[in-house]
Amino acid sequence: MQTIEEYKEYTKQLEDEVKQWHDAFDASQVQVKELTKENLRLERERVEQNSIIETCANELEELRLHEVEWDLAKARIKVIENMATEIAKLKEAQRWRKCSEELPEDGAEVLATDGEEIWLCHKDTMCDDSPWFQPDGLPHIEGVTHWKPLPSAPKEE
Repeated sequence: MQTIEEYKEYTKQLEDEVKQWHDAFDASQVQVKELTKENLRLERERVEQNSIIETCANELEELRLHEVEWDLAKARIKVIENMATEIAKLKEAQRWRKCSEELPEDGAEVLATDGEEIWLCHKDTMCDDSPWFQPDGLPHIEGVTHWKPLPSAPKEE
């Protein structure tokens, strides 16, 4: 049998152990609260970073689309520039030239005009009286003021 003193001593030991367990539990609850706060902070940060990543991915996709559109626009511009150059060349090749400024090569077949009529002819600088000849022995042409080269023959594709 235990004495009252032993019982009190044993009760004191149990109370001390219970207090230690309570203190340990309270300390662990503080740590749990701190870890919970940290976990919530990290979760908010993760959500924010995912939002930033999604925004960046969307912006990157939009930039890629704009890059494709830009490349297409540059290609269209290049085609238009090439077409404009070709049109300018064609216009230059088919424009009427003043005889006072420029003459065709000798023997070249051209269209010639005096401002009223148009003839198919060739020019020969060796002839002094009228250097403009019509093909097939037709008469010379007088008063030619302008000429232009014949267009190219069509090409089969």
